[in-house]
Amino acid sequence: MKNGRSILWAVLAAASLAVMYGPSLLEHARLARDPYLFNDDIRHWLVPFAREAQPGIRPDDYLVNYRQAMTPIGQRLFYRWSARLFDPAVTSKALPLVQYALLVAVMGWCAVRLGGWVCGWATLALALSSHEFLYRMVGGTARSWAFPLAALAAAALLGGSIRGLALLTILAAAFYPPMALVFGLTLLGAILPARIRRVEKAVVLLLTVLLSAACLWPNTTREYGRRLGPADVSAYPELGPGGRYGFDDRPPFLNVGAAVADAFGRSLQGGDPAWIPTLRNRIMAGSTYGRPAILLVVIAGFFGLLTLAGSVLLARREASARRLLILFGASCVAYLAAAWLSPALYFPQRYVIYTVPVLTLILLPATIRQLAGRLHPTAASGLVIVTTLACLALLGGHGGGSIGLSVDAHAERELYQRLSTFPPDSLIAGWPQGVMNNVPWLCRRSVLLNWESHEAIHQRYADEMRRRMNALVAAYFATSLEPLARLRAEWGVTHLLVQLSHYKEVPPVYFEPFSSEIEAAHAALRERGSEVRRQADRCAVYRDEDFVLLDLTRLNAQ
Repeated sequence: MKNGRSILWAVLAAASLAVMYGPSLLEHARLARDPYLFNDDIRHWLVPFAREAQPGIRPDDYLVNYRQAMTPIGQRLFYRWSARLFDPAVTSKALPLVQYALLVAVMGWCAVRLGGWVCGWATLALALSSHEFLYRMVGGTARSWAFPLAALAAAALLGGSIRGLALLTILAAAFYPPMALVFGLTLLGAILPARIRRVEKAVVLLLTVLLSAACLWPNTTREYGRRLGPADVSAYPELGPGGRYGFDDRPPFLNVGAAVADAFGRSLQGGDPAWIPTLRNRIMAGSTYGRPAILLVVIAGFFGLLTLAGSVLLARREASARRLLILFGASCVAYLAAAWLSPALYFPQRYVIYTVPVLTLILLPATIRQLAGRLHPTAASGLVIVTTLACLALLGGHGGGSIGLSVDAHAERELYQRLSTFPPDSLIAGWPQGVMNNVPWLCRRSVLLNWESHEAIHQRYADEMRRRMNALVAAYFATSLEPLARLRAEWGVTHLLVQLSHYKEVPPVYFEPFSSEIEAAHAALRERGSEVRRQADRCAVYRDEDFVLLDLTRLNAQ
């Protein structure tokens, strides 16, 4: 009889979730089939594999070779193997759907393991509502492995599988190295008190370290110079305010409490459309990038206190919950280490943003059940459902939809099709933002520079990007033939794409330290006239209302 009720509850839970989230997930799958609708990060992280699948990107492309050197070995091998069967554009759309299904299934299992079927339903309802998971997974880049690996690590901890956690640490080193540090610390914290022989502990730890190191060793970027860090901000303003990176990826970094709170709040915020749009809009009113609204802080803080108090009670009762909290502690330690040792490790935020949301949505329903059970045991399940519905009403959304598909390139479709016909050895230059970000991915052609690939992580690479940007600014706003000719002769640029609106009263913007150079070049152009416009009649191979594309081999010296 008990098994029959469990099956009935599972069927009802699955049916309710299908009704709530099925349409938006189907809509997401439909939108993902559109080749001109995609995630922004694939425009640089997956181009190396697009080059291997379809010729067009030059073998000596500095930007693409840099990305390939930074790609984890497991991700590299996966896309090289899959490229024999499918174009990376297809894999990048299909892989996240499989990973997302795995993530949701494992989180549901963990929640059922902790608190029963009611908690499993609540965790899945919150996870499918959340904007955070699909937002970071869509695109199939290396970071898309982080959430599924974190959920599997939570499952291994709940099940007491030390060997499983060790295996996940090695896989993380191969596919997304920041998680390897978190899992390695978690493994250390879980294995020391484990009731297994010391010899077995030593063997597991040693093999994990050696195999993880073997996975990390190919990810060398020595040829691109030393890593830049907080001490380099004055010499490299790209790292500071007004530079290339957002507040969570540049020093001074958030303290660990603020970073955890930020990750916790993000996990509860649903995708658009909201279940109750008017209510959520009022709650979110005043939020800016990095600064949440006061009402949002209050609501997230309330659920945070529930999770904290319930987790303490749950950990006192169950050893599996105590093991689960080791993962949270390891994330905090890794975050602190990354902030203190910057730039030796990766961006600190990455060490909490992939574990805290997973732990939040697994623990929140179970901790509510634990707290409610102390007050009114017979009403505990009902309170879990009510609290989950309240959270969804305040912050939740339908999920799915267009989450993660952040680039819509339909407007310039004709231009991309024209660029795709150029010879494979072409090198295209243009303003680094906007269209140029999409050219390597959609057209499979090399570019001199674009914003997505303009990083300031390694010194030599950052210096090279500066030289390229300086040459581009000089040619883009040229008032004489020389800068255009130099772009062709010294950099090998075959075509220059110009956006005509950039020649109006207000110059285009870019990050520091290029603002003053851009403003000066634009002012000179306004005074003396544009050489690009003068050469357009002879050199233009494509025109529309917004763009002119010049073939630099046709430059007229007269």
